Amino acid sequence: CAMGAGVDYLFGPDATPPNVPVVRLVDPAMSERMASYVLAIVLYHQRQLGRYREQQRERVWRQMMHSDTADVRIGIMGLGPMGRASAALLARVGYDVAGWSRRPRSVAGVRCFDPQDFDVFLGRSDFLVCLLPLTPATRGILNRTTFAALPEGAVVINAARGDHLIEADLIAALDAGQLAGAVLDVFSVEPLPQDHPLWRHPKVLITPHVASLSNPTTGAARIVATLRAVQAGKQPAHLVDPADYVGPA
Repeated sequence: CAMGAGVDYLFGPDATPPNVPVVRLVDPAMSERMASYVLAIVLYHQRQLGRYREQQRERVWRQMMHSDTADVRIGIMGLGPMGRASAALLARVGYDVAGWSRRPRSVAGVRCFDPQDFDVFLGRSDFLVCLLPLTPATRGILNRTTFAALPEGAVVINAARGDHLIEADLIAALDAGQLAGAVLDVFSVEPLPQDHPLWRHPKVLITPHVASLSNPTTGAARIVATLRAVQAGKQPAHLVDPADYVGPA
């Protein structure tokens, strides 16, 4: 039983895969936390709260227009439990939400794209939210090609895994104005080293891997349910397919 939603650390290039079935932790409380994190970040940028914070430091009173919710297009990469919860919440609030995933998915109020439609999906994403599992196919997916396919002035949110992101490509896209901002909750090296340039970048907001912390109480209940299913001779829910994590780097 994995202690979190991600299991890439069990199957990565430096890991020895376990010789027993692996069950990922799927906790509705964690999905709710992730959804509220994504919504908060979208609102932070949509309502230009960072810029107002800067104005406050300078004691400047200047009103700025913001986009109406229905005109804000959000793309969710990954429609697992956390991705579906985030997409559903954003759609209920009134955003124009699309999802992209390797397997066909259906979420009420959300336009779902297949893998071959990645560029179309990116082209309509003012906010790009990465909630993908880290696999050989998704490692480095947040790169210069991906950023170039987004509308100019898009915002990237990565709350999945640090290795999804090519950090140098992100900084270049921010500096060139292709991206208006980035919110990063995860990094290839954690804690983020003190001398890392992302700390100082004016268009980057950093949170310390807190988008969806595992809750010991609700998580333990899920693990107990898994153990009881095994003891009863049943196949537990949310089994991991190791084949998803095997492939070229």
